[in-house]
Amino acid sequence: MTATNPPARDGTANPDSATELLYSVLYCSHASPTMDEAGMAEIIETSRRNNPACGITGLLVYGGGMFLQWLEGPREPVTALMATLAADPRHDAIVRLYAIEGVRERLFPDWDMEQVEPEDIRELLLDQLGMAGNVKHAEAISLLLQLLETGALAGMKA
Repeated sequence: MTATNPPARDGTANPDSATELLYSVLYCSHASPTMDEAGMAEIIETSRRNNPACGITGLLVYGGGMFLQWLEGPREPVTALMATLAADPRHDAIVRLYAIEGVRERLFPDWDMEQVEPEDIRELLLDQLGMAGNVKHAEAISLLLQLLETGALAGMKA
C-alpha cells in the first residue's frame, strides 16, 4: 500500500504533509436509540465534507446499535474529532480500542470516510492485513479481527 498525502484545504496535493507523522485511533461506541439510516447518511456526508480538509481518512462500521471507527491523520485534527464525537449525542460510551502514533503510511489512504457494512468488515480486514506494510497496522487489524472473532463486539456480525 502506498502512502497518500491528504489534500490541502483547496483540494490540491499537500507537499508539506509528506513527512508528517500520523495518529490513528480505533474506537467503538453505542449508538443512540434514535440512530437510523438517515442519521448514518448524515454522518457519512458530514465526514466526507469535513475530513479531507483536516487530512483525516478512515472507515466507519455501524451495526447492532454499535459504531466501530478507524480514524487516521495528523494528531491534532484526529484528537479534535474524537472530542467532537465524545460530545455527539449519537454516540454513547466511546471506548478507544487502539491508538497508533508515529506512522507515515495510512491504512486507508483513499477513503475520505467509507461506511462498511458489518457483514463485510471481516473480509475487508483480512484483505487489509494481507497488504499491511506496517507492523503497527498489522497489530491493529489483528486486534480488531480478534475482537470480532471472540464476540467482544457482539453487536456487529462478522
